[in-house]
Formats: sequence, structure tokens, C-alpha cells
Amino acid sequence: MKTILILILIYIGYRYLRKSISFKAVNIKAESKADARQAAPPDADSEEMVLDPVCKSYIPISSSVSSSVSGRVEYFCGPECRDKFISR
Repeated sequence: MKTILILILIYIGYRYLRKSISFKAVNIKAESKADARQAAPPDADSEEMVLDPVCKSYIPISSSVSSSVSGRVEYFCGPECRDKFISR
């Protein structure tokens, strides 16, 4: 009976240690990912995308053709779409 009780206590201790070690490893991974996100410079993929009202495609603002229509700035994928929109 004493042997079974000792084995149960050893098993509970093993489970506790295993859980605490894996919990610390998860926290370390999460912290390193957060640090990497903060240290990473913004890239072209993070640029704001806008919808072309004519061809319904999304384009980055830096490569778009913009035009002020009725006091509102519209963004187009190219001069063809801009001209189609203005001629409507």
C-alpha cells in the first residue's frame, strides 16, 4: 500500500513538473515572437490597400493613380480605369 502511494505521489510530481516546464517554454516562445514583431521594420506588404472602383481590384496606395472626383479622392490601378470612371 505504501509503494502505491509513493508511486502516485511521484506521478503527480512528474505531471506537475512537466506542465510547468512546458508552460515556461510556451511563454518564452511567445515573448520572442512579440519581440520579433516589434523589431521588424514595416515592409511593402504592410502598406494600405485600396479598391479600384472600376475593375474591383485591390492595389497598394503607392502604386495607384489617384484622382479627386466630386471632392472625394479615388484610387485606380491605372489611367485607363481612371478615365473610364471619370467618363461615366
